[in-house]
Amino acid sequence: MKTITLQDLTFPLEKRPIFTNLEKGKQISIPGKVVLMNSNTEQPISVVSKNYELITNEEAYNYGKNCMKTLFNISNDSDIELFNIIAPIKNSFCHIDLTSPKCSFEVFGEKHLPFIRITNSYNKIFSLSFKIGVCRFICKNGLIFDEDAIWFKYNHVKGTKKEIDFEIKKDEFNAIINKFKSDVEYLQKYKINYNEPFLIFCKALGLRFNINNTNKSLKEKAILKLENFKNQFNSVLEKYTIEFGHNYYALYNTITELGSKGFAGEPSPVLRINSWQRSASYWLDNFTNLIRNGNIDYSEYLEEYIELIKN
Repeated sequence: MKTITLQDLTFPLEKRPIFTNLEKGKQISIPGKVVLMNSNTEQPISVVSKNYELITNEEAYNYGKNCMKTLFNISNDSDIELFNIIAPIKNSFCHIDLTSPKCSFEVFGEKHLPFIRITNSYNKIFSLSFKIGVCRFICKNGLIFDEDAIWFKYNHVKGTKKEIDFEIKKDEFNAIINKFKSDVEYLQKYKINYNEPFLIFCKALGLRFNINNTNKSLKEKAILKLENFKNQFNSVLEKYTIEFGHNYYALYNTITELGSKGFAGEPSPVLRINSWQRSASYWLDNFTNLIRNGNIDYSEYLEEYIELIKN
């Protein structure tokens, strides 16, 4: 993926009317709709309603810094770092990750960072949101929690610019981080006792392969994609198995690496990374609960995925 900077996202925007051509060269405007334009490139980004309430990426970024200050009791902007940006080529949406070295903690002697993901879009695919995530500092493999430890509301004051007030549930945030630490420590204790961990990986990220397609060409493509993903999975899992042992923590790191970086030979994963990282968080919580509650019935747990090893 191309490295994206904050400057790439903070281009000037302009709303322009949309016209359609009629007979004899006559034009009429489309009522109620405008096109959002990147004024720097003169490229259209999306079509929105005329009353669409636009929040610029720069505003979203500044809101995120305020959120960081509230959550981590930070007073200086210099203590906040831009950690990562995910956005498509047209920059129609973005995920901006902010963190602070002051917030780091260790698991197995390794530095981990909690971060805040700011999500904003110019095409209505995402609403403005602020979510908590955690990643390994050394490789940026991460996940996003769906728990709502961060609440915000718009504060409209007549004659002034709209602002956001944040309400941080610090007890819930601390519970999220402590649960994360407990979960990954639990995963390290247990060896992988299922002979097809690739299926667990597919379930964790919600991967689907249309290997039963009645169209022969599409079926062949699906099988090739399956083999490509499996080969990459095996390679990454082997790397982490050497580092951490043949345990579920090695599998967890495989899930978060491929969920954060995507798969070689596939189209840009920009549209899916946020979803994969949220799925990884759900898997971590769900799978560790299953381990704690006793033996897992893998035939039931992986029922939807067993067919992948029959081909």
